[in-house]
Amino acid sequence: HPFFNHAVTAALNDDGSYLLMDSTDENTKELFPAYLCRKSYLVARPEGDTLRCSPISPASENMMFIDTRAGIDGRGNLVGQSSFRFDGINDNAYRGVLARRSPEQRRQFFEAVVKRVAPGARLTSFELSPTDMMNTDEPVALKLGFVAEDVLIANESCAMLDLPRFSHSIGMVNFILGHAGLNERRFPFVTEIACGVKERVLIDLDPAWGEAETLPDYPQVDTDTLTWQRSLTWQNRTLTLDSEFTIKTVEFSPTQYLDLKEKLKLFEVNVRKMALFNRLAVAAGADDAQSNEAVILSQDDEYRLISAGEWQHLHRVRKQIMSYKGKKEHSELKLGYNPAWEELSLSYARVRNGDNTTPISPEEINIMDAAWVGKAPRYPAAKTLVASLPGVEVGSIIEYEVRRTCRNAPFFAINHSFQGFDPCKEARLTIDAPADLSLTLAYF
Repeated sequence: HPFFNHAVTAALNDDGSYLLMDSTDENTKELFPAYLCRKSYLVARPEGDTLRCSPISPASENMMFIDTRAGIDGRGNLVGQSSFRFDGINDNAYRGVLARRSPEQRRQFFEAVVKRVAPGARLTSFELSPTDMMNTDEPVALKLGFVAEDVLIANESCAMLDLPRFSHSIGMVNFILGHAGLNERRFPFVTEIACGVKERVLIDLDPAWGEAETLPDYPQVDTDTLTWQRSLTWQNRTLTLDSEFTIKTVEFSPTQYLDLKEKLKLFEVNVRKMALFNRLAVAAGADDAQSNEAVILSQDDEYRLISAGEWQHLHRVRKQIMSYKGKKEHSELKLGYNPAWEELSLSYARVRNGDNTTPISPEEINIMDAAWVGKAPRYPAAKTLVASLPGVEVGSIIEYEVRRTCRNAPFFAINHSFQGFDPCKEARLTIDAPADLSLTLAYF
């Protein structure tokens, strides 16, 4: 190739085999990086040589090891520290990326990783070695500290915890399956690298969160092509998660690929499972320092389909304000839409204080350009409907209905979650579609 810029050196061993060395990769501490495995090669010798194949580096030599120790206080705030060990291809790949970044950019890179661990998480300490990424005598290692507020989903009787995990964000094993998008394949699916990630997470919980009521039960998968194992234990107020995800092969046959797709669906469902804690015992004699800002008494979403590209969405909400902070945050409705393909209106909005009901007046409803409109004049300008609710106080009950009509859409699609930031006592989703319109539903 005219753009060829790679060279591999082959040293002849006494037994006639070759020791392969990558002479052009300045970012690796390995003689022969794992990404060059299973490649055909021909050694240039005067007398000629046999076409050979480079050896496959096993997954055990390309692992990512993560250890996290954290604690959650009585308010649900998380403080933790994690250490990372990069082996094999993980060292090579991350060293190559980090070597081209300044120290500040390296910190920003891992700040983004921390933000994916828990909502609102932020980096508090950062120690990356070696300082000079070109020093391949020293392995890449990382220690970082992080904090996050209000990480549990809780009410007076129970709490759920989604454990902070880094293994789904760091490690080459998360990226080699990125092209597994087809439902089936006629030809083998090549991943090129066998690698994996092992993680241990220990979380110390404050007694305010009670005892573990239910711990998720995970399936254990160990085949010739991959390993997926996870266990969660509770002892002495410490929650311990041990997990492993390893791709053992560099190629999946079409039959193995079908099995891989089914396994990935299974993994996706199981990673959503959370530990459930019973707070009733501690709630009976303890002051709850934390109160909900608002409670959704009922939420009703109704979709009325006219065709695949035209529908109407009615969104009805009834909620109660529980704190001063909730009063400040819920006294105003901001509803975004784009007039190019949507119509939006506020059917009604009212605030109940005891026996008194105050409806919103037309003067309290304003329509403004979306914040980005001035920066992107070539795109259809979106609008924001802002409604200032009258007389909202702590204890008020807010009721409103939003009517949204969509037209000329390529197809109807929604992603509806019944889990939100505020506690919800009742939620309902209704889809009214013509009999001749086929719908595909997926539940997670």
